[in-house]
Amino acid sequence: MVCRASIAACLVALFATVAATPAHTAEPVAEPTPAVANGAHEAVAWIRVTRPAGSEEGHDEQYDSARQNLIERLNSPVILVSVLREPDIVNLKTIRNEEADPMAWLVAALDVTAQEKTDLIRVGLRGERADELQQIVDAVAQTFITDVVESEKIALLARRDQLEKKLEELQTELRAKQQAR
Repeated sequence: MVCRASIAACLVALFATVAATPAHTAEPVAEPTPAVANGAHEAVAWIRVTRPAGSEEGHDEQYDSARQNLIERLNSPVILVSVLREPDIVNLKTIRNEEADPMAWLVAALDVTAQEKTDLIRVGLRGERADELQQIVDAVAQTFITDVVESEKIALLARRDQLEKKLEELQTELRAKQQAR
């Protein structure tokens, strides 16, 4: 099992990179939407996952495991349902055409992969409307980043509160011992 600290370390630069990019991309940096077979298009967003300090290029099981966990999280219902609830996304023709089950369509159509020998996760989607596909892919990437950053923030704040409580206990104990002298 990968420890929380390694996932947090992997995501630190991810957040910094995203914060420095324009809102319509998700550095997650979107590449141009090229035409693919039969008039369909493919939209792609890239998410950079930086290696924690001390991690070496090449085979690193802890990093690989953390990256795989992030990929699974990207495909999770929590992220995808959140994307499908966004007003700008739910009203797209691409989503409305999947009236029976937009969630099932998105799960099946979304292609999330780790790029070999890179620190990149690729989020791709194919379909007919290039601009709408890009909106969906960008929303998936941005929702994922927000979710990961928020959950890490909550965990860090809980740890801070725990440490502050312990510090207060130790200071109280120290004062009591000093007064006993």
